[in-house]
Amino acid sequence: MTPKFFMKFKKFLNNFGNSYLKLILIFTGLVLAIFAIFFIIQFIDKQKNATSESGEKTSSPITASTSEEEKFVLPGTGDEENSASSSTEQSTETAEKYFPGDFYKNPEAPIPFSAVYDLPLNTKIDIANYYDFSRKINLDKVLPELDSSGFAIIDNPFLPAENFYEIYNALDSRQIPPLITADFLTYYYQNITKLAYKKIEGAVFYNSLWQTNKKLYETAKTRYETKAMENSLANDISLEGARRELAFLAVSLALLQPTKEQIKDNSGLDGEGKFSLSEAEEFYFSLPEYLKNDVSAELALIHVAGKEAKSPVLLYTRDYQNFIIPDEYSANERLKNFYLASHWLNSVWPLYPRGADCPDCFLDKEDWRVSFYASLLLSDDLASSQDLKNQWAQIYKIKSFFTGLRSDLTYLHYRTALDNVFGADKKATDSLTAENIDNNLTSLATEIAKIDLPLIEGGRDKNSLTEKPEIGLKILAEAQWPSEYIFNNLTATSVGAYRGGIVEAVNVATACVNKKQKIGERCVASVLDIANLTADNTFSGAYIASNTNYELYSQKITDLKKELSVFATTSWHSNNFWLALDVIKKNFSASTTILPTFARTENYRQKVLSWALSSWINFQLPPDIFIFSDKNSSRLTSVEEENKLISYGYIEPNQILAKELSANTGMMIDFLTALKISDQGGAALYVLKNLKNNLTAIEAIIKKEASGEPLSEEDYKFISNFYRDFAVSKKGSKILEIKGVSGTQRMRENLAGTKLLLVIYKRGEEKIITAGPIFNYEETRLGK
Repeated sequence: MTPKFFMKFKKFLNNFGNSYLKLILIFTGLVLAIFAIFFIIQFIDKQKNATSESGEKTSSPITASTSEEEKFVLPGTGDEENSASSSTEQSTETAEKYFPGDFYKNPEAPIPFSAVYDLPLNTKIDIANYYDFSRKINLDKVLPELDSSGFAIIDNPFLPAENFYEIYNALDSRQIPPLITADFLTYYYQNITKLAYKKIEGAVFYNSLWQTNKKLYETAKTRYETKAMENSLANDISLEGARRELAFLAVSLALLQPTKEQIKDNSGLDGEGKFSLSEAEEFYFSLPEYLKNDVSAELALIHVAGKEAKSPVLLYTRDYQNFIIPDEYSANERLKNFYLASHWLNSVWPLYPRGADCPDCFLDKEDWRVSFYASLLLSDDLASSQDLKNQWAQIYKIKSFFTGLRSDLTYLHYRTALDNVFGADKKATDSLTAENIDNNLTSLATEIAKIDLPLIEGGRDKNSLTEKPEIGLKILAEAQWPSEYIFNNLTATSVGAYRGGIVEAVNVATACVNKKQKIGERCVASVLDIANLTADNTFSGAYIASNTNYELYSQKITDLKKELSVFATTSWHSNNFWLALDVIKKNFSASTTILPTFARTENYRQKVLSWALSSWINFQLPPDIFIFSDKNSSRLTSVEEENKLISYGYIEPNQILAKELSANTGMMIDFLTALKISDQGGAALYVLKNLKNNLTAIEAIIKKEASGEPLSEEDYKFISNFYRDFAVSKKGSKILEIKGVSGTQRMRENLAGTKLLLVIYKRGEEKIITAGPIFNYEETRLGK
C-alpha cells in the first residue's frame, strides 16, 4: 500500500470521526433538551398545585388566636364529606374557639307563591273531595271559615288518639288526604335533635368527662401528695388549696364511677342501660384513705338529694335538691351518673369573701383564701393542655347549645387574669408563693371582677347583694335559658301598675292585686311576651290586650328589643333558645307574597302565633321517646286506596320554616363534626344527617308547591311515608311552668293533646282539602 493511500484513509477516518462526533453531540443535546422541558413542566405543575393548595388553605378555619372572642368559620367547598373531614382535623387544635353560629349557612331566599286561588270559596262546590272528606270529618261548623279563609282548626275528632303520629294513623285509616303541618315539622325537628343530644350525653359526654376529670384528678393528686411530703402544716394555704381541689375532683369521679347495682355482665349501654363488667373496670379509681371521710360525706348528701346542708368539701351551705335526677335521665345508668357529676361541677368557687360589701357571701375570709387558691389551681390545670381543652370544649360547647348554660366565669377568664397580673403562661403555684400571697389573691380577684358578662345570657349583677355570692368560677355552668332575664324584666314593679284598675286586674292572668298600694301588678309573665319580643306588630285579641295593659310594658319590650338589635347571625345561632326565637321572628316578618292563599288572612296570623308559642314551649320540654313503627299496621290494605290517598298528600308550604330548620340541622352537623363528635357520637350524627336529608326533601317539595309545579310520584310517596317512620313509645311531659315573682304564682303552658288543621290547597286546576295535627296550646294561671 502506498503512502498516498494511507494519507487518503487517514483523511477519511478524520472526516468520519468528526461526523460521528457531531451526531453524538446532536443526539445528546436533543436528549438533554427533552429532559429539560420535562422538568420545567413538572416544576410548573408543582407550582400550580402549591398555589391551589394554598388557596384551599385560605378558606379553611383559622386554628390559633390569642383572642377568645374571635369567631372561626368552616366555609362550604361543594364537597360536604371532604369538607367535614378536613375541618374536623383542623378543629382539634383549638376546639374551645368554635361556636355553632360559625357554621350557619344562609338558605336561599323563598320564591313567590304562585299556586293561589281567590277567596271567598264555596267549599261544597269548589272543593273536589268535599263530600268524601265531610263523610269522615264533620265540617258543618267550620264551613264559613273554610269559605272565607281557606282553612279552619277543629278539636281532635279521633280520641283517644292524641299525639301527632297517632293522628296521622287515624287519618290514614280513614283515607283522608294527609297534611304535613308546620307544627308537626317543628315537633319532629325538635324531638329528633333532643334525642340526638341524649345520644351525645350518653356516648360522648360521659367518656369525655371521665377522661378530663381523671387527668385533672391525677395532676391534683400528685401535686397534693408532693406538697404534703414537703410540708405537713395543715393550715398552709397552698397545701389546703391543693387538697380542696383534689377532693372536689374526687367527688366528681366517684359520681361517675359505676356502683355495684349499676353493673350487669354482658350488658353495655342498650337493654337495661347498665354498665358492662369491662366498662366498670375502665371507669374505676381508688379513693385515697385521706379523702374518704370528706368525699363519702359529700356523696351521701348528693345521693339523698335532700334540703340545704353544709358541703363537707366546699365548706358552704348549698341546696342538695338540685341532685334529684329527672325522669329523662333515669333510664340509663351512664346518664344518671353524668347528670350527678355535671351538677356537682356546677358548684361555684366564690370570687368574693363574706364582708361588709357582701354579707351573704358563702365563705369567710379565711376559708375563701383556700377556696380561691384552689379555683386558680383548677383553672391552671384545665388550661395546661390543648387535649384537655378540646375534650372540655366537647362538653361545654355542646351542652351550651342544646340545653343553654348560664354565662358564668370559666377557667379561661381565670387563666386570663393570671396572665394579666403575673405575665403570660405563669403558673398559679409559681406566682402565689407564701410571700405576699394575700395581696396577690386580692389583685387576682380584683382583675377577675372587672369582667362583665351579658345579663341577658345569665350573667350575674355584681351590684346585687343577692347575686354577688353566686359569682365565681364554675367548671361547668348550670343550665339556664335567657327567658329568666326576659321575664324578670316584664314583671314586678318594672312594668308599672295595671291600667285597668284593681277590679279588672283580678281577672287578668298575669296580674296580682297589691291591696296596700291598691294597684294591680304584673306578678307573673306569659309566653305571649316571647311573641311580643319577636314580632314587629302587636297581635289582636282581648286576652293579649289585657295581659299587656301595664303602664311601662311597651317601653320594657322596646328596651329588650334594643338589646337584641345588636345580635349578629352567630348570636342568633349560639343556642337553641335564640335559634327558636330567630325562626319565630323570621316567620312573623314573612312577606305575604311567599305565602299560600289561606296563609294570607288575618285569621291565619293567629294560627302562626299559636304555632310560635307552642314551638317555643316544646323545644324546652323533655323529648318523646320514638320507636320505629310498623308502616303496615293499622293502615290501608287496598293498594288502589293507598295510591289514591298518596296522590293528594300536601305539606303546609311554610318556606321559611323548612329552609331554616334545614340550615340549622346542617349547622349542627358541621359544628359537631368540627368538635370531633363523630369519633364517639356516630349514632347522633347519623340521626341528624337523616333529619337533614328529610328536611332537604321537604324544602324541594314545598318549592314545587309554591311554584305550582306538579309533584312527582316519588314526592307523594315521601309525604305519605314521612310521618310513618316513628311511633311514640313514651311521651315526655307536655307542661312548662313559668315562675312568678313569688313562689306561689306560676303560669302553666300546656301542650297536651292536638288539634286538627284543615287546609284547602290548589292542585293543578283542582282544589283539595287536607287535614293534619297541630299543637293544642293552652295557658293557665296557677296561684294568686
